[in-house]
Amino acid sequence: MIGPHEGQELDLMLKGRKPFALFSDIAKEGYTSPEEIIPEQSFSPFVTSGQIVRKERTFKSNKHPDEQIKYVCFALPDQSWRIDAFLWMLDQFFSHHPFPNNADDIITGRLLGYNSHDIDDYLNKLKEQSHLGITGRTKIPL
Repeated sequence: MIGPHEGQELDLMLKGRKPFALFSDIAKEGYTSPEEIIPEQSFSPFVTSGQIVRKERTFKSNKHPDEQIKYVCFALPDQSWRIDAFLWMLDQFFSHHPFPNNADDIITGRLLGYNSHDIDDYLNKLKEQSHLGITGRTKIPL
């Protein structure tokens, strides 16, 4: 099931149950993301030992051109292609179209290791929220 598992990503990765994890936050000069948002310290020993691969990329916000968004991605070494694919997709997203769509969500979900059923459930929940008038989706959310 796609769902909140904040704080569990590292454990799931080390158990081989999650191939790829991503985190994002605003990017400002002199600002360091709190560990609860981007768990750099938790992942650091495993990145240093080579058990996990880390890549980072910053993009200019589509919604607020004066703001930037930092994405930090972690993957198991044999799954690092997922990071490259995700960063390519973000590059396309921030360069060409300002709003996420189902294709973005499906690709992101698959890269994160979710199955089709869980992704369909997630998309159905988004659809239900939009019918209820719940808005505010401004980034790729998975």
